[in-house]
Amino acid sequence: MAGKKFAKIYRDAPKEIVDELLEFRENHPPVRREIGGITWTWRTAGEGPESLLILPGATGDGEQPFRNVTALGKDYRVISTDYPAVATIGGLLDGLAAVMDAEAVEAAHVVGGSYGGMVAQCLMRKYPERVRKVVLSHTAAPREEGLRKVKIAGRLLPLLPMWLLRKISLLEIKKQMKPFPEAGAFYVPYFREKLALLTKADIRAMTSRVIDLYENYRFKPGDFADWTDRILIIDAAGDRMVPEESQQLLRDLYPTARVHTFEGTGHATSVVKPEEYLGAVKEFLAEA
Repeated sequence: MAGKKFAKIYRDAPKEIVDELLEFRENHPPVRREIGGITWTWRTAGEGPESLLILPGATGDGEQPFRNVTALGKDYRVISTDYPAVATIGGLLDGLAAVMDAEAVEAAHVVGGSYGGMVAQCLMRKYPERVRKVVLSHTAAPREEGLRKVKIAGRLLPLLPMWLLRKISLLEIKKQMKPFPEAGAFYVPYFREKLALLTKADIRAMTSRVIDLYENYRFKPGDFADWTDRILIIDAAGDRMVPEESQQLLRDLYPTARVHTFEGTGHATSVVKPEEYLGAVKEFLAEA
């Protein structure tokens, strides 16, 4: 992004975090590779003995967890990927496996946040041999009851003009960050910058993938009963994006999973309490 435009967007943001972002962009430039005719983009950090794959939320922005990528890169070889304009979950999963192949990673720990946690659950099922441990953060499982709403959204969202989609998305982010003004001072401008890059193709692919997920993927309790100590669920009380009912259903789906619940952080724990969040993730991954 041009210097003046960047400076305008981040003029009121904390300089320390803005400098971290700029340093990350300089030291971890995106890798781009054609996979199955689709351009995939990802970033890497660290040279640890074990690999870790980070799956972003619905916006598909693999740069957004840059602070976590940097911190986890001290102990792991981290891959944080964007989601390209792939219309199906199967295509997304095959692409993720190909990204791991491109980085010569046979198997990795996986951290999936929000929508990325749903993708992680699909990856566990299609490529279980490529997943070591998995962190399902602030996420849920697709439910048949939610399919109607997902289909309605899938029909309507691509019809809206991009300026309106960006405005609606930014308003939702502001609402989520309102209780956390310190974190919001950086992340609201950050998402303003990122939303400006979203295209109609991104929206169409995202909605198509979500419909595919809810329509064609069903998870059963006990699917991973033998994965004792290999699944960590992180959630938060009062998360209006993933309410208590959905959180409990996820726990029931993975009864042997470890659960770490945060208080008062909503859907934004990883940016509101980054040290505590990373502490929980690193402690889990480090255990034998």
